[in-house]
Amino acid sequence: MLTVLNPATEEPIAQLEQAGVEETDALVARAKAALPGWRSVAPGDRARLLRRLATLVEEHHEKLSRLESRNAG
Repeated sequence: MLTVLNPATEEPIAQLEQAGVEETDALVARAKAALPGWRSVAPGDRARLLRRLATLVEEHHEKLSRLESRNAG
């Protein structure tokens, strides 16, 4: 496990699973394999998906801001 600490207080923020080399390589391979599919998505559809992501970030901006503030110290 990897403990994420607030650098200002050294308070633990989260516990994360650590990926080994093999797991990381497998995930990179999956990302590379997904790229052709993403490239084939029409630009308008990509824009719609990215706008949806932006909406979700906006809806959760306070929580995300607090988390990033803790992460950055």
